[in-house]
Amino acid sequence: MKGLPSGEAPFFMGNIWKRSVSKVVVFWHGILRQAFSHKHGGKSTARMIIKKGASRMKIFTGFAAAVGLAFAAPSLVDAQTVTDPAKVQAGHYAVEAGHTQVVFSVLHFGFTNFQGLFSSASGTLDLDSKAPNASKFSITIPVSSVQTTSDKLTEELKGAQWFDAAHYPSATFVSKQVRRVGHDDAIITGDLTLHGVTKPETLKVHFVGAGVNPLDKKYTIGFDASGTIKRSDFGVKMYVPYVSDEVQLHVAGAFEKQD
Repeated sequence: MKGLPSGEAPFFMGNIWKRSVSKVVVFWHGILRQAFSHKHGGKSTARMIIKKGASRMKIFTGFAAAVGLAFAAPSLVDAQTVTDPAKVQAGHYAVEAGHTQVVFSVLHFGFTNFQGLFSSASGTLDLDSKAPNASKFSITIPVSSVQTTSDKLTEELKGAQWFDAAHYPSATFVSKQVRRVGHDDAIITGDLTLHGVTKPETLKVHFVGAGVNPLDKKYTIGFDASGTIKRSDFGVKMYVPYVSDEVQLHVAGAFEKQD
């Protein structure tokens, strides 16, 4: 169980079960004592009290079952997750847009590292787990998906002074070289096209895990990627240097196996 040292999960769940059983016994003892103490109300009053007790008990047992599932679920997920990249299934993958995010961060007037987000990504990954250097990767992001904590700024970023989504609706990255640099890490060099300009850029990629998604039953692989670009290289120069030229990128990428 996540969050507990090895060997303590069974002990923890055992204690919950013991406390639950104890509470059930005390609960019914109180209900029965209350029912039989109402002599003046006769059998109908006793039956009414016991019926109410049974109704409350259903709520309690339902809650207990939900708690049990909540604690058990991580163990089921953990059992399906592969963290050794050599054991990941090779093949053709597609971006799982619902759980893929591209976060960017700029230094805002020297005060804050301000972040924004792109979503609705699409793309592919051709993975060779035995020869990772032969793998290929591409991703496309609709520029109009940009989001920030300011509605006004979000609309400005889509405009002509920034990303100009009307003329340049998407940003793409296509890998040219994958170089493994550790057990779980790789350096991917490729071409980034943004604002109508294509430049070579580099991403540091870390393998997170793979396995069957317990919800949709699809084999899924996940990576974290990071990199730094200069937005002025792509013709996005608004407020440089007051808003930093350097942009930090972080990608949480999920891919589903297609074959």
